[in-house]
Amino acid sequence: MQKRCASQIRNCKMPDFQIIVAGFVEKDGKILLVQEAEKKCYGKWNLPTGKLDQNETVEEGTIREVEEETGYRCSIRYLVGIYEYQKDGKHKFRMHYAMDVVSGKERSSSSEILAVKWFSKAEIDAMQASEFRNNSLKKMVEDYFNGQKHSKDIIQQVTQ
Repeated sequence: MQKRCASQIRNCKMPDFQIIVAGFVEKDGKILLVQEAEKKCYGKWNLPTGKLDQNETVEEGTIREVEEETGYRCSIRYLVGIYEYQKDGKHKFRMHYAMDVVSGKERSSSSEILAVKWFSKAEIDAMQASEFRNNSLKKMVEDYFNGQKHSKDIIQQVTQ
C-alpha cells in the first residue's frame, strides 16, 4: 500500500452532497403538489420539497418544508423511498415521506410557490414529464401509489 503525505490528504476533495426532503400529502386519494415560482423551474409542478436547515433532522425538515410550501402542518407516516441522483455537480439524495395533515389551511401562494393543488394518480399520469420540476417525479408518484413503504425508524438519530 502506498503511503500518502499529509498535504495530499488535505488536498483531497470530497464530493459535494445534499439531502433533499419531500412529502406525499394525501387526501381523498389525491396528493398535494406545488407549482414552483423559482425562475429556473417557473410553473413546474413538484412535491412540497426542500433542503435541510442546519442541525435539522430529516423528519423535522420534511415537516417544516411541507408546512412552508402548503400551509399544512403534517405528521410523518412512513418513508416512501430514498432517491439518489447527481445534478449541478452535487450528489443528491431525495428522501420522500408519506404524511397526514394534522392542522393548517392551504396556502394559495408565496414567493416560492405559485399554487397548491390536489391531483389524482390519473391526473398525474396524464401530465407530460415537462410539466414537472423533476423528470423522475412520475416514478416517485408511482412508488407511492403502489404502496412502497419503509419504516420511518430506518433512519436512527444518534449522538456523537
